[in-house]
Amino acid sequence: MKATITLVLLGVASHTFAQLPEDILRYSFYPQVGTARSLAIGGAMGSLGGDISSTFTNPAGLGLYKTRELVLTPGMGFNSNHNDFRGTNATSSLNRFQLGTSGFVFGAPTQVPNTKWKGSAFSIAVTKVSDFNNHSYYRGLNNYSSYADQYADDANQSGQSIDGILNDPSFAYGTSLALGTYLIDTVTNGSGQQQYVGLPDFLLNEKIPLIQEKTVDSRGGMSEVDVAFAASHMDKWYIGGALGFPIVYVNQTIHYTETASSPDPSGNFVSSSFYDNRISKGYGVNLRLGVIFKPDNSLRLGAAFTSPSVIGTTDTHNATMTTNTGSYAGTQTAQASDYLGNASSSNNYTLITPWRALLSASYVFNAVEDVKQQRGFVTADLEYVGYHESGFGSTASSDDDPTWGSTPAQNAYYHTLTQLVHSQYKDAVNLKVGGELKLDTWLARLGFAHYGNPHRDNDDLKAGKTIFSAGLGYRNFGMFFDVGYAYAIATDVDFPYLVSSKENTFADLRDHRGTLMITWGVKF
Repeated sequence: MKATITLVLLGVASHTFAQLPEDILRYSFYPQVGTARSLAIGGAMGSLGGDISSTFTNPAGLGLYKTRELVLTPGMGFNSNHNDFRGTNATSSLNRFQLGTSGFVFGAPTQVPNTKWKGSAFSIAVTKVSDFNNHSYYRGLNNYSSYADQYADDANQSGQSIDGILNDPSFAYGTSLALGTYLIDTVTNGSGQQQYVGLPDFLLNEKIPLIQEKTVDSRGGMSEVDVAFAASHMDKWYIGGALGFPIVYVNQTIHYTETASSPDPSGNFVSSSFYDNRISKGYGVNLRLGVIFKPDNSLRLGAAFTSPSVIGTTDTHNATMTTNTGSYAGTQTAQASDYLGNASSSNNYTLITPWRALLSASYVFNAVEDVKQQRGFVTADLEYVGYHESGFGSTASSDDDPTWGSTPAQNAYYHTLTQLVHSQYKDAVNLKVGGELKLDTWLARLGFAHYGNPHRDNDDLKAGKTIFSAGLGYRNFGMFFDVGYAYAIATDVDFPYLVSSKENTFADLRDHRGTLMITWGVKF
């Protein structure tokens, strides 16, 4: 399996502090966890209201509150990954604690006589937007390319000598490590010119495939704290807004190994391994506006818009490479810190996530004013996500980040990376549907959601999420207790490395993720 990706300018794959286009999906392709009720109905909360998770979907839904409410939502996530790389299957798993939507809602009817504004509500809530806790592994035989190719391409495109590259901190996390461990070196081509090549390519020329393995361990996620306000006009129009504050923490370690499947006839390459650890921390802001219209008591129509999150992010990066070149140079180990000089191991930049637009409709059965007499509902959300308009920006001055030496260089790098995001991703549509059946104090729920493919290359790069969900609820004496379970089947792709001189090979990822949430709440 191969796909062509254009790597323009700057050698995105191997320069210092290299962010990648897939970082955009990391922060935006996961469905929100929500409350147990929201989870059980597929997350289709755009027009229902009356649930604290409206804060993060359509804040106008808070306008239906007439009382105060405290909500807590703990839960567990169960991951099982099934990955295929060049015809070889591998599995891995990880289970982790999660926090769903929790917080306070302060709702009250208006105290002003003879006004059409019938009530208002204010909320402070926190939720997990993206969960990065995962353990992923794949392996396979590759007779086409080596991860050394990305470094050889980078070195050739730089036009620099070996000493020039080794003394340039911008190569410290990739190409310098490959040169320092002799994974790549210079040879004289047929035109008598020096060029950089990877030692594993000599095995590929002898028709000896490489055993390639990649393990990714990720911890953390993106949470969001929102402050929201909503008001009710004649109990027909509900208008709301929320100011969101995303908080990012990701600790990701990549271990990549490449081993000769048979002995090298020239005895020059045995194996190479690359450890890469990146810790990302960031804080940001976004704005969400929404409206719900009730033409009658049974029907509710909703619309909401969420602005891109602008997140100031700091990455701290460490990398180590060890290469066994056999009789060529033995076993050599190099660390990025060996080539950084006085440059910092951290990098500051701005991440801009996709904007979202939501349309929703709900129908309530036996929609009388006394909610105890209502018999349930069906609801659906249609969400449009602007993936291709996401991007990156520079926030650091040249003094903050001497690796680059000048702010224009940083600006050019992130401009190029943003162009790559625009060319690689497209906008996508998500569908969420759900329903609830009310039986006195007990409630039964079902839901379904499908998240569309954000990759522009639909033929080769398949990605999407399909979620089936169900749950139960209990409400009595001003207290409620909900249990929700969602089973998600997600597909995506992962490139072990990116090269500009060949087509790129990738792994097909299939993630089976179960999420169990329990919500406890009290009205007061």
